[in-house]
Amino acid sequence: MPDCVVVSDDPFGRGVVEAGGDLPVGTVDFGPTVRFYGDAYFGDSPQLHTFTEPGIGAERYLVQNWHSTEEFTTSVLAPIAAGGSVVVVAGLVSAERLQDIARTEKATRFIDGQ
Repeated sequence: MPDCVVVSDDPFGRGVVEAGGDLPVGTVDFGPTVRFYGDAYFGDSPQLHTFTEPGIGAERYLVQNWHSTEEFTTSVLAPIAAGGSVVVVAGLVSAERLQDIARTEKATRFIDGQ
């Protein structure tokens, strides 16, 4: 059976059980378990280099609004292939909020898939 992770919709980020809910048998509660896992990158793979794009370097990118696999590849995978990192922002976000996120996440470049 594959792992199943349950994420609560609690506005404070609490897990399902922390917010008073019950977990189905065989599931993992994201809140108290997975959110504490560190980000891990296990090195280059031969396939990763196929995603490099001109003008995309080893910087920290704030990325949003891709609508196709090609846009995803250019926006998200190309910075990683170049040795950079990516902060993905989903949904409608104001320009002011994007600037706040970029500052907090120390993003130096912005990619908008639109």
